[in-house]
Amino acid sequence: MTEMLITRPEHDDTTHYLSNWSKETIGVAENKNIKVFDLNREKATRKNVESKLSRMSCNLVYFNGHGGFNVIGGHNNEPLIICGENERLLKSKVVYAISCKSAKELGLKSVEAGANTKIL
Repeated sequence: MTEMLITRPEHDDTTHYLSNWSKETIGVAENKNIKVFDLNREKATRKNVESKLSRMSCNLVYFNGHGGFNVIGGHNNEPLIICGENERLLKSKVVYAISCKSAKELGLKSVEAGANTKIL
């Protein structure tokens, strides 16, 4: 079974918009029998992301949140994936990230770690 992890922080206007926009994606995935792990609001933490990615067989990972050259943020901008620390968790995963600037360094390191990352 295909599994998808999605982060949907909601701590400001931008993340609130992204979170609500992603509801349609969740619905489409569920209609295609994809099991969705939805880390919404305060559940979008590094601890939860690392736990799901290391224990579950999530084939698809969809990040929403603010970012920097080497980081993807979660709820209240808590770093979820940090270059040089935990990008290896994205190995063998299809990753889609709406996170400004994160493709610059983190995206490249994720690809080097073996992630099937779409860099936009």
